[in-house]
Amino acid sequence: MYPPTIKVLLLGGLGLALATMLPNCAEPTRGPKQTASAILPGTEVKHLPKGYQTVVIGGNRYYCNNETYYRQHNGKYVVVRDPRVVYTSPNR
Repeated sequence: MYPPTIKVLLLGGLGLALATMLPNCAEPTRGPKQTASAILPGTEVKHLPKGYQTVVIGGNRYYCNNETYYRQHNGKYVVVRDPRVVYTSPNR
């Protein structure tokens, strides 16, 4: 058998290897285009994040960064739902 120190190292290494293969429970489940830092629609920010791009969709100006869209409103920027997607509500 192995000495106790070697057993601890072997078990610790096995545990670390298994932990890297399991999904991270701290991260929310997300789709292929979403990021972990996704901001909910309606959130207001004073400044746009670095690297944003200005895009015009349907004649409206949006600011986009990492699949998060912003509209300017009252001197701030409000996160909005993706304007490229058509949202429908279920029939009642």
